[in-house]
Amino acid sequence: MGIFGATIFVLFTHGIDQLVAQRVLACRSIADGRKALIFSAVTILPMMLLFLFVGVMLWSLYQHTPMAIEIPQNALGKKQTDYAFPIFMLTEAPVGVKGLLLVGIFAAAMSSVSSALSALASVSVMDLGFGKSAKDDDAKLKLSRKATIFWGIVLVAVACASREVESVMNTAFALAGLTSGGLLGGVLLVLVLNKSDGRPIIIGMLTSLVAMLAIKYGLKEAIHWPWYTVIGCGITLMSAMLAKVVMGDMSSTSAD
Repeated sequence: MGIFGATIFVLFTHGIDQLVAQRVLACRSIADGRKALIFSAVTILPMMLLFLFVGVMLWSLYQHTPMAIEIPQNALGKKQTDYAFPIFMLTEAPVGVKGLLLVGIFAAAMSSVSSALSALASVSVMDLGFGKSAKDDDAKLKLSRKATIFWGIVLVAVACASREVESVMNTAFALAGLTSGGLLGGVLLVLVLNKSDGRPIIIGMLTSLVAMLAIKYGLKEAIHWPWYTVIGCGITLMSAMLAKVVMGDMSSTSAD
């Protein structure tokens, strides 16, 4: 599940997600962009395995060693397991290593937040059409700054609302998985169908979203988030192709 599901999820993040797209667009040439994506593809699997290995080692450690600080519980009485690594850092890591880990966490958080804000501002101004009223690039830059402030406030609100979840990581990836499969399937269909009618693709993406919402909130924990992108993409592809066949038959009937 970790390898297969994550592989499909990486196809979404590195092929469609605006976070990575804007980084690739910042490369000096198409060749450099390809090199960046290839390098990322080569390094991301060992990195993910390292994260999983750290989690397994922490679980193994605390099976035999009591935690110096009790893991806090959320409002539902469930332990918030995201605290396991910070507790290990505070109580077990040496002084020098503890400082490096804290600096690394803050650096990663700052780079992730800045990329997310930049991507949200770019999509708001360029893709959603809020920048159409701007007369020149300076006006678009001002709109981007306002959009960055707006989305920063939204992210702070989301962070405050996430304090009571059992696992922030699982919640974040699960929410991303609701739409990632539909977006990946939609782009794949656009590449295959080229300049065909876009209505079947929209139908497929909407069907995928409805189905993923039903899976997450209807089946609860029966299906975990690493499968969300795979399932959502498959539903998008099947629904869109079925809609294309039905619309084709309807067009043929009306023409006759």
